[in-house]
Amino acid sequence: MGAAIDITFVRLLLTGVIRGSVRDPYALYRCRENFQESLLRLSGCGGEGCPRCREGSCAYGSAFLQPLGNDPTAVKRHQKPPVPFAFSFPVLAGQSEFEVGLTLVGTAINHAPLFVKSFSGMLEGLGLNGATAELVRVESAGYFGEQSPCLVGEDTSAGAEPTILSGAGLVESRIVGETVALSFNTPLRIIQDGAPLRSFSFSVFARALMRRVSALASAYCDREINDDFRWLAQLSADVKPASQAMRWIDWREADRRGRYGGLAGQAVFAVSDVEEFIPYLLVGEYLGVGKGAPFGMGHFHLHGC
Repeated sequence: MGAAIDITFVRLLLTGVIRGSVRDPYALYRCRENFQESLLRLSGCGGEGCPRCREGSCAYGSAFLQPLGNDPTAVKRHQKPPVPFAFSFPVLAGQSEFEVGLTLVGTAINHAPLFVKSFSGMLEGLGLNGATAELVRVESAGYFGEQSPCLVGEDTSAGAEPTILSGAGLVESRIVGETVALSFNTPLRIIQDGAPLRSFSFSVFARALMRRVSALASAYCDREINDDFRWLAQLSADVKPASQAMRWIDWREADRRGRYGGLAGQAVFAVSDVEEFIPYLLVGEYLGVGKGAPFGMGHFHLHGC
């Protein structure tokens, strides 16, 4: 197995209740603008020239106004940093209660209370066609799925601080079998040569995942992953699934222009073929990959680890 990824993060589980009938099952997937506005308002960010942005204490600035780093090598490798969070959303299909996952990476953990309050405020302004939604519970998830009440602000019930997870902890807590299956729960949308990838390629997927994970570790954990990425890219080109049932799906109800189309389904691999990539796959379960990953797209689960 490849070396563990030097990255830290928390996984928060946000439980909400819906009152009324929701007509738009994909409303949460289109919440980017509302969430960004809520975080901007609650953080009091002044935009360019914001003194708290300059000192790194502004939640909005750290998420959406992250400047390029001072290390020319890191800038060349990663370009503009991705946002340091990733939501996983359910499709709202008539349930009265729903659970949203929120992963915060590195320095974003310090702003967990404001991220949660911004999500709660966003729910109040989300277009649910007459229905209302409210955040009722916040929990922190551990390596084995255990959940504990989480203290994220003065308005929440008392609980523990969020459980800090790491790439090393993921490797130590998972047992690898002979095969591993990737199950994509939401559309995987990777742009290649200017168009969405319509046929699953492990190499294209793995290279996108390694870029995402390494960029997040660099920007928010101050860690440069020293893997030989050129060798890993070459290695990935030879990886073929033992079986796969991947197909293109299009959430036209979410957007008629096709922005929520992508690949979904399952691909099974021999562990011996993908063992060098398992540390990235373990972290990737929490972060997603491809277009829209911070807001629920391209999320997958590993089976067999």
